[in-house]
Parts: sequence; C-alpha cells; structure tokens
Amino acid sequence: MNDIYVEYSFDVKPALKKKIFRNILIIIGILMIIYSFYFLPLLTMGVFVLVLAYVYNRTLNVEYEYILMQDELVIDKIINKSKRKNLYKINLQYLEAFTYNNKALKQKYSNEKVKVKRFHSGNENEQIYALMTRKSNHSTCVLLNADNKLIEGFKRLYPSKVDL
Repeated sequence: MNDIYVEYSFDVKPALKKKIFRNILIIIGILMIIYSFYFLPLLTMGVFVLVLAYVYNRTLNVEYEYILMQDELVIDKIINKSKRKNLYKINLQYLEAFTYNNKALKQKYSNEKVKVKRFHSGNENEQIYALMTRKSNHSTCVLLNADNKLIEGFKRLYPSKVDL
C-alpha cells in the first residue's frame, strides 16, 4: 500500500446562541461595574463576569484538523490556535463507505442503529461527507468536510469504498 499523509483544517463559525451568550455576559459585567458606584461588592462581581466573558470568547475560536495517515484518520479540535484536543481516531480498516451525506446513504442504513459523530463546519454552503465504519456489529457515521486532497487520499487508499 502507498504511504499517504494528508492534512486538512478549517475554521468553525460559532453558533448564534454562543455569540449571544458572550454578549450577554459582557453587558452584565459592564452593568455591574456601573452599578458598583451604588453598591461596592458589584465591582468584584462585574470584573469576574468580564473575565469569564473573556475566557468564554477564547473558546469560540475553533478549528478542526483532519490528518489522514495510512489506515487512520485523526480528528483534532484546535481552540484559539493554541490548545489542541484529539477528538476522534478512526481505524480505516473498518471503513465501509466514504460518500456524500445524502438521502440514499440514510436509506441504506435506515434499518440499523448508527452512531453519528459530527466534525464539520456546519456551514450550509459546504458539502458534508459521510464516512461509514463498522466494527463488529456497531456502525458509526462520521460527518466531515473535505477538500480535494483529502478526497484523493481516500480514493488512493480505498478506491472501492469511495462513492463520489
């Protein structure tokens, strides 16, 4: 088998709820500091809430990275371009299919209990791909984004299992 190493990373836009929560924290912190002129203990609570908003804001800057090596796909989450967290490792020996996430795929696996893992950007304009694996009697569907290099890597490693 050919040696292969492909990396693909992309930014994830934070959900609207998370942005609203961050803004509410900032507003509450500022209001507490303003009202601390009347009641002094609000000053420390207001500063605490603003620090909390700052820390929360840093977690909104998220990036996913896929690393395809030989018989393994590693999915990492990079928070604020500094903290790397290994989210999921897929042994590709159990790969059943790599295809578009569409109705035909859902229909094919409708009779089975499939565990779904989502590691995509959530952007409606981007194509989402499904990577189906089966280990013993457990099926897993990993939803992800892919660029041409990653798709070509899958085609090179497992040409019979790529259906695009």
